[in-house]
Amino acid sequence: MYQALKVPTSVGRDLKVDSPLWDQAAKSPRFVNIVNGKRALYQTQVAVLWSEEYLFVRYWAQEPYLSGTMLERDQLLFNENNVELFIDGGPFYYELEISANNVVYEVLFAWRDYFDSHGDEYPELDPMRRKAYTFGGNNDRESDRFWLGDHPRGVRWAYTDWDLPGLETQVQLHGTINDDSDVDEGWDTMIKIPWSSLELLANGRSLPPAPGDRWAFQFARYERLEELGINVGWAWTPVGDKDNHVPERFTPIEFSAQELS
Repeated sequence: MYQALKVPTSVGRDLKVDSPLWDQAAKSPRFVNIVNGKRALYQTQVAVLWSEEYLFVRYWAQEPYLSGTMLERDQLLFNENNVELFIDGGPFYYELEISANNVVYEVLFAWRDYFDSHGDEYPELDPMRRKAYTFGGNNDRESDRFWLGDHPRGVRWAYTDWDLPGLETQVQLHGTINDDSDVDEGWDTMIKIPWSSLELLANGRSLPPAPGDRWAFQFARYERLEELGINVGWAWTPVGDKDNHVPERFTPIEFSAQELS
């Protein structure tokens, strides 16, 4: 199991996407096709670090033709190239997408099989007041699974107005975006999340995690291969379906007491 190494609190506060400390972090295997598990066309890897204050996630994404047209927060980034992070929180889970323009798209999901009987415990998440959407997964527009999707737990409330407090993202480009006259190397992304903002997703677990604690994440990337006329999803752990909203198939990460300096 992947071990997320720890960084001193003072170091973590200043950690950047290009910090040399990332060279000491263990990288994931090369991402694979989210459906069939075959090797991804472009090299993509991720690493995880943590401190007493923050969770850190870094992506390395090969990309010969950097692109990105959406410039406003919470635009539908799944319609263009992005990297994605999902965090499983039991009754809830969280989705974050980031583009090469460092534009962010966030959604909080609440499983209705839980929320319908416990919703009064979360008045701040009143789905009517928050104008939450009903979501059945990426397959919920297929004719045989319309609205409901195909997950055994059924549908979720999707809070598209959710903003994770204190979230920071950084992007470093290795090439020229939206210029196909040359060949680019790719782009790197770092996500920095305060543990204090993850109380809902901790689901009773300690914050920050205790050494040896395990959380489940989905680390993914979506790519529009325009030359082939297809969109493809790549991830650390394959799901077996184009729907990556399957928390039980997320990648487990163990938080190690081993500290970098």
